[in-house]
Amino acid sequence: MTETRLIHSRIIAASTVEYAFERPADFTWRAGQFAYFVLPGAGDVQSDKPFTLSSVPTDDVVTIATRAGSSPFKRALAALRPGDPVLIDGPMGGFILGQEDRGPVWLAGGMGITPFRSMVREILASDGAPPPRAVLFYSTHTVEEAAYLDELRHVAAAHDWFTLVVALTRAASGAEAGFEHGRIDEALLHRHLPSFEAHSWFIAGGPDMVLDLERVLVSERVPRGRIRLDPFVV
Repeated sequence: MTETRLIHSRIIAASTVEYAFERPADFTWRAGQFAYFVLPGAGDVQSDKPFTLSSVPTDDVVTIATRAGSSPFKRALAALRPGDPVLIDGPMGGFILGQEDRGPVWLAGGMGITPFRSMVREILASDGAPPPRAVLFYSTHTVEEAAYLDELRHVAAAHDWFTLVVALTRAASGAEAGFEHGRIDEALLHRHLPSFEAHSWFIAGGPDMVLDLERVLVSERVPRGRIRLDPFVV
């Protein structure tokens, strides 16, 4: 484990907080990986929890984002003040872009957006050619709850290799112009993609969403080898 310290926290969406920590020396990772964060002195509460890293290795800080909550761990995390020590165990996981991945399609639900925000930033920081086309489908209850939405919309507007499709599940149809309405499903995907088999697929979010969308892709004859699932679900 490696010790770090909290630099600051900030609200990035409704009930969603980003925490920025000092980057330990020699600590590096790939976009999509996660680490365990350990809160020393947490007493009888759960003292460690895994979080996807929402920052990229070119950053000077390590960031995570999470919904605010009332669990003992979430309360202990919210109680941290700048300078407080935290231990990091990681990085871990293979939920990353590989050289073999073509035209990646990212399916995000809620806080499942964090690995894809990191992947987008990793591509932007890369000296190599970007993917021929990367499409991010982002399911969120409301615009206000969509973490990193402004940042992702800016990237989509500035780079033709990146397409962002936001699906609102609690806003009435027509209430928010420029957004899809309802859950990410087979019909929504077909409206934006001419073919399912021509892509590599990554799915992150709640267990029901991840497994339901995996079944959709398999039924569409997407080879399982081209489907990566949220490591916190599988």
